[in-house]
Amino acid sequence: MPEAAVFSFSTDELSVEDRLPVWVEVIGRQFMRLNVELRDRCTVAAAINVVRLGRAEIGSTSSPPGLYCRTRALANDGNGDFTFFYAERGRMRIAPHETGGDFIDLEERGGGAIGFHGASGRYDFEDRARIIGLRVDGDTLRRAAPGLDERFCHLRRSNDAVRLLIAYIDRLRTVGPPADPELGRLVEAHLIDLIAFTARPNDDTRDRAAARAIPAARLAAMRDDVAANLSRMTLSAREVARRHGVSERYVQLLFEQSGTSFSRFVTAARLERAMAMLRDPGCAHLRVGDIAFAVGFADLTTFNRNFRHAYGDTPRAIRRTAWAGDEFR
Repeated sequence: MPEAAVFSFSTDELSVEDRLPVWVEVIGRQFMRLNVELRDRCTVAAAINVVRLGRAEIGSTSSPPGLYCRTRALANDGNGDFTFFYAERGRMRIAPHETGGDFIDLEERGGGAIGFHGASGRYDFEDRARIIGLRVDGDTLRRAAPGLDERFCHLRRSNDAVRLLIAYIDRLRTVGPPADPELGRLVEAHLIDLIAFTARPNDDTRDRAAARAIPAARLAAMRDDVAANLSRMTLSAREVARRHGVSERYVQLLFEQSGTSFSRFVTAARLERAMAMLRDPGCAHLRVGDIAFAVGFADLTTFNRNFRHAYGDTPRAIRRTAWAGDEFR
């Protein structure tokens, strides 16, 4: 595993003739021992991005159509980790044996699968798929879920725990790893508890997940919900609660436990987006009032008052400073 908190690699950085051999080395040797067989060996456009959270890793892999095989010989390398996979784009089929067999079909929004690195398997990328993988320490996961099945397991997205796990991973990919190592270890513990609950749902794993991981994952999903709906002037805790199948009080409680309130979080998010728009040359044609309404404020006076309180100056002044010499309305 790489030591950096974030690792990124793309074949776009290489000459055409170097792309295939370097990609085989990076994906097939450095991160997981695999044999690589691309269907089009002449056109290689692939990338991997990895974020570390304690001993866990979140990886995003984009690949042209091809077959990645972990043979019995390669699987016998002492790697006892587990990885939870899901498709962000396109499709990947997983066979829990190097020679084939029944495939687990992962499609966008179709759920996930968890697999043991000590087992052989085949990963068939189709249609330039982008696959997200959460890799966790095997010993830690086994302690959280004793008797964990070491065969590939298909986890349906209709399962609430699977949806929460995917939403939590997506949030971490967006905001990046915590700067504080202790927070990183806490996030890793959340991820372990969520995987344990999805893979072995019983009273013990449910209680562990409910104590820390499920509230953290729900809060992450609600924050993303707010970000996706900032422009809605009617955005409320009640509306978010309805979409997530929980009570309005539960939504308020989660935000309060994180050190803010739902309304303060929404206002701060709207102001942050407004600030970005004021500094964006692509929004130079918009009036300040247009930006205020675009981020969900119902009136310009409230927007100006909140903005000045947060940033110590007016939106117009911030815009003039950011784009000195340009004319703004």
